[in-house]
Amino acid sequence: MSSHDAYAYYAKMVGLSRNTVGACVSELVDRGILWIALENERTLVRKAKAGVRKHILLVGLGVVMIEQMHENERS
Repeated sequence: MSSHDAYAYYAKMVGLSRNTVGACVSELVDRGILWIALENERTLVRKAKAGVRKHILLVGLGVVMIEQMHENERS
C-alpha cells in the first residue's frame, strides 16, 4: 500500500502544519515504519523533496503491530 498525497493534504486532514507532518514522516522513516520511494524511479529516499512525486509506503507498520500484539499477550 502506498500514498502519494502531498504533505499539505495530510496536514489539512489531521489539523497540523505541513512542516509538522514532514517532521513526523521523517521520524517514521527513521524508525523503519515508512519508506519514501520516488515515482517512476526505483529509488528510496530518506527525505522527500518538494515538487518531486513520491510514494509513502507503510512497510513497517505491520511489524510494529505484530510486536505490540505479542507484547500485549505476554502481559
